[in-house]
Amino acid sequence: MGSGLHVAADGVIEAYITPPYAWLIFVVIAIYLATVGYLWSYLHRRHPAAWERLGSPIMTQPSITSAQSVVLTLGFIFGRKYQTLNDNQLTRTIWTIRALLLLAVVLIAAGKVFNWLPQR
Repeated sequence: MGSGLHVAADGVIEAYITPPYAWLIFVVIAIYLATVGYLWSYLHRRHPAAWERLGSPIMTQPSITSAQSVVLTLGFIFGRKYQTLNDNQLTRTIWTIRALLLLAVVLIAAGKVFNWLPQR
């Protein structure tokens, strides 16, 4: 992402600027990741047992168990176990994460179908 210059074989300098659509996808994914980080922090503070069942994930300290924590977190997000905690803030956060992930997938798919993304 970003911009850059490229010198073509014929010596012509070509400028490359990332299209706004690609930046939109980047922003949605960044918000998704930040919301997952918030979820982990919230679970750590409010529901430590649930946080531990996810492998005690911490966004700033990746470890060998990070992949396992991601899989467990996705299971938690798309499963129904969070409902047993009876926490409205947690439910809103889960649905926000679901919506952001769906939005990212739809944006990427639409970008591919309609050629709105740069071809590399």
